[in-house]
Amino acid sequence: SDLDEDGKTVLGFCKVMREGYSSTKEEEASHHARTEERSFLGAVLESVENGIVACDPDGKLTFFNAAARAIHGCEEQPLPSAQWAEHYRLYRSDGATLLAESELPLYRALRGERVDSARVTVLSAGGKRHDVEVTGRSMRDAEGQILGAVISMNDVSAVRAASAARDETIYEQGKRIAAEAAEDRERKTQA
Repeated sequence: SDLDEDGKTVLGFCKVMREGYSSTKEEEASHHARTEERSFLGAVLESVENGIVACDPDGKLTFFNAAARAIHGCEEQPLPSAQWAEHYRLYRSDGATLLAESELPLYRALRGERVDSARVTVLSAGGKRHDVEVTGRSMRDAEGQILGAVISMNDVSAVRAASAARDETIYEQGKRIAAEAAEDRERKTQA
């Protein structure tokens, strides 16, 4: 009878050890898979041409990819959202009016707003002007609680420069045509 009890105890102990060992192995495998998934996602986000910036629910920047660093000309800093516009030189599309905190696309997304094609001008640390279109969303868990926010910045500076050059060319052509028409009228009048 004592042997039966000891046998049950030993079998029970073996079962607990096996379950503990398998759950530890499964947890390690699961942790390893999550780590690999995060590394892959980080590599993807680093390689895209758009600037990607993410923050946690407190507004602390948690991701700032290479394209975002190129647009801003600096690394991310752990600053409160009230200082983002000044530090990252974020302006309205006029390039002169600093954005208010409530206008910042990442701040708006963090507050739950859906941001689509917001126009922002960034004056990089090197002084270069970047006209960007920003899209932003909050990130939520299964219960709908905000976990943070993410924005994507598309640098449209080259497109805007080309459009401005085209408009200038059209304007200059219009002036030339008007001047030629005026000369033609004057010649006809003199004739």
